Amino acid sequence: MAKTSARAFLICAAVWLSACSFVINAFICNPEYWHFICRRFPVRGADPVLGESGAAFGEHMRSMVRRTLWVVLLLGLFSTSANADAIPVGVLSFDNLNPTGLAAATFGLDVLNATQPFGGSLIATQLTLSNLSLIAQLANGTSQLVPLLATDGLGDFSSGQAFAAGDVLSATLTGTFAPLGVTLADGSTATILSTFSTTLIGASSGPLQDGDLVLFNANTVPANAVPEPRTLVLLILSLAGLLLFDRKR
Repeated sequence: MAKTSARAFLICAAVWLSACSFVINAFICNPEYWHFICRRFPVRGADPVLGESGAAFGEHMRSMVRRTLWVVLLLGLFSTSANADAIPVGVLSFDNLNPTGLAAATFGLDVLNATQPFGGSLIATQLTLSNLSLIAQLANGTSQLVPLLATDGLGDFSSGQAFAAGDVLSATLTGTFAPLGVTLADGSTATILSTFSTTLIGASSGPLQDGDLVLFNANTVPANAVPEPRTLVLLILSLAGLLLFDRKR
């Protein structure tokens, strides 16, 4: 709603500026007009000065209105590209797989699919995670491709018992989503991008510790990737005003 109101305001501003541009160019911004006024209604002993200052004022007004039209034009251009929404759909976490203490602590990297039933995501359609690639940066300076295995039928994955404490500095997960057309929790629909990526870094800037986690998102495709007709009107009117100013200079 806020974007629509802002765009409507910009359109009204562009229409007003463009409609007034002829009058502004023909009179207020026209140095010859000010020379005429100064000659027609002279101030005693100041005709030359008034004529020169009138011309300068006209040029100053032309510059101000021209800059205003440029601002409206640029705002219109920016309004044509809507930002994509990032919707959390899962979690990458570093977990202690022996929390009871009955055995030596071993850690694994787990992937939770939050679009599963009661998973908490704002996307109601359950997504399938595929082509997963998990690369761990290790404390010894090397990197390791970590295999992920499905742990249930809900779309969750785990590396299993793969690491000791202090082994992993960070982990990067990439993959793809399906389907791309989804229903959101509020009943609306959206299209999401097919790929995702996220990096898990330790909360203390050191090795990963038990409970460190990071969300990964599905990015929606901007609905206004193509300018709306109203936005095109804004751009055309602003550009027309600028061209008229240049032609009159």
